[in-house]
Amino acid sequence: MPEIKINIPKIFLPLFKKPNRYNVLYGGRGGGKSWAVAIFCLVKAMENRKRILCTREIQRTIKDSVHKLLSDIIQSNEIMNKFFIVKNDSIIGLNGSEFIFKGLRHNVQEIKSTEGIDICWVEEAQSISKQSNDILTQTIRKPVSIILYTYNHYST
Repeated sequence: MPEIKINIPKIFLPLFKKPNRYNVLYGGRGGGKSWAVAIFCLVKAMENRKRILCTREIQRTIKDSVHKLLSDIIQSNEIMNKFFIVKNDSIIGLNGSEFIFKGLRHNVQEIKSTEGIDICWVEEAQSISKQSNDILTQTIRKPVSIILYTYNHYST
């Protein structure tokens, strides 16, 4: 794989060095959490074939997902742009990696039948219900799989 140089804020470096089974990134809007997780997922998808589920509690359309963020990062990076094929509702890597986008609340049966997920990214995790999280954590059971939660902290 060609070398990609990307500046990652120090606070997110542990994610890149040795992620845990469950990883929680918490902070305010504009803090770089989603950007760091997007980069992490893209890099992992380039290293080895991965199935990556990008989800949130409610996702009615692809516009409600992180598809745009991932696509923007891919298009702004020459190496990634050559490696990934961005489709209207998915992203595919030349090595067979795939990004899948689903909402939790209205797709419970689809989530339950989603097999072989290596990485799961739960965006806006502050909104996820206990029921959705229980189903998700029971579904993402591949050995050495990773679940990433990005929480937005809203100040009052």
